[in-house]
Order: sequence, then structure tokens, then C-alpha cells
Amino acid sequence: MAISENIGWIATLIGALGGWELIKWLLNRDANKRIGAAEAFEAEYKAMIEDYHRVQKEVDDAKAEIRQLNAK
Repeated sequence: MAISENIGWIATLIGALGGWELIKWLLNRDANKRIGAAEAFEAEYKAMIEDYHRVQKEVDDAKAEIRQLNAK
């Protein structure tokens, strides 16, 4: 196979796979990784904040119960 045949075959394959979308994906893959990492961080951050609020409520409830017991 000649080099021009290989290039033609590759161009045909790229065209069949959605050409422009493949090129956009290749050019933006680093940005997509950063976006994915940021989304993962946001999800973990939200989970940590929710856990913090849950624990803080438990602490506040425990303090209220201690105050009630000390008042008796």
C-alpha cells in the first residue's frame, strides 16, 4: 500500500466516524479532562458539606440534650 492510499483510508475513516466531532474531541480532550475533574471535585465537595451539616446537627442536638440534663 502506498502512503497516499493510507492517507486516503484514514481520511475516509475519520469522515465515517463523524470527522468534525473527532477533530473537536482531539483538540479539546485536555479541556474535557479538566471539566471532568472539576465536576468530580464539586460532587465530592457537596457530599462533604452535606456530611458536615449532618454531623453539626448531631452535635447541636447532643448539646441541647446535655443542657436539658444539667437543668434537671
